[in-house]
Amino acid sequence: MRSNDPAPIFLVGSERSGSNLLRSLLGNHSRVEAPVAPHYFDSWSGMLHHYGDLRVERNMAYLLQDMMEFANHDFNKWGLRLDVAEALREHQPKSFWDAFDVIYRAKARMHGKPIYACKGNHIFNYAFQVKARWPESRLLYLYRDPRDHCASWKKKPAHLRTVWDSMRKWESEQRRCLELVKRHGVDMHFISYEDLISDTPQVMAGALRFCGLPVEENCFQTDSEKQQETARRFVYWENIDKPIIRDNAKKYRRDLTPQEIEMIETRAGSVMEELGYEFDTRRAWRPPFAHAFRLKMERRRVTRRDRGHYEKELGILRSKLELRREIGKRAASRKDVVR
Repeated sequence: MRSNDPAPIFLVGSERSGSNLLRSLLGNHSRVEAPVAPHYFDSWSGMLHHYGDLRVERNMAYLLQDMMEFANHDFNKWGLRLDVAEALREHQPKSFWDAFDVIYRAKARMHGKPIYACKGNHIFNYAFQVKARWPESRLLYLYRDPRDHCASWKKKPAHLRTVWDSMRKWESEQRRCLELVKRHGVDMHFISYEDLISDTPQVMAGALRFCGLPVEENCFQTDSEKQQETARRFVYWENIDKPIIRDNAKKYRRDLTPQEIEMIETRAGSVMEELGYEFDTRRAWRPPFAHAFRLKMERRRVTRRDRGHYEKELGILRSKLELRREIGKRAASRKDVVR
């Protein structure tokens, strides 16, 4: 990153917490490009060693080319055209984080914007690397009521098969985010999903000010025309081209059983309290007899029940994962990489 490049914005939080809504609202700003995330951090963490010493220009060229191909997959659909040789001369990237910055800034320049916002999965796992590479970066921590979060996974269980699974993941990830702030001094701006949908202007104005950006009313509502194609691309993004659903909270009372609600409040109660959520139950849930066995059977049942959904709706996601595997195999097979 050149010294005069504006610092990027990173969205921190769990899946199914409204991060695509927040991303699209930020992307409505005249200075911010917020594309669909290729999830580079997770996608490359296990295969980065195949590229060898990234201070070597040839190795970096391979990495940039592969990252561009991944961004242009139909799931992400960036339409990025990057002259790798020119990027190497202009930016002189020396690390994976430099390569990430080159790719995202090229995408932002395509749309005439100086700043990019990244919504990647599990960014809280990379917070120290992010702040080391971009000390002035802004981190927005978006969180959602775990009961609605789990109800959302229950309706469309892409990889979390039971309410127990989604609850445990939510609790672990919020603890990680809160620990970054309380134990390690990472500065993050807190955004409640419930506040975001009920009072969008006030919440977005606060987020924009935290990011050092002028407040723009375009960030207070979704842009249906801009998001139509993205909404059609993947079943889990189907609402991002629609007006903000102001009452999209407390639906867990309809979609979860009383036992599931009490389980969440009992097991994740301390984190819920810290984030300001109130309880519906006495929080007296106890694991039933043969709890582990019941979970195993439930996961199998959900997998069998939703096999057709996985085949039809998640095909484009599988195609993206297959491309990542192909890129990994290609990177591992190169003979001219300097280690």
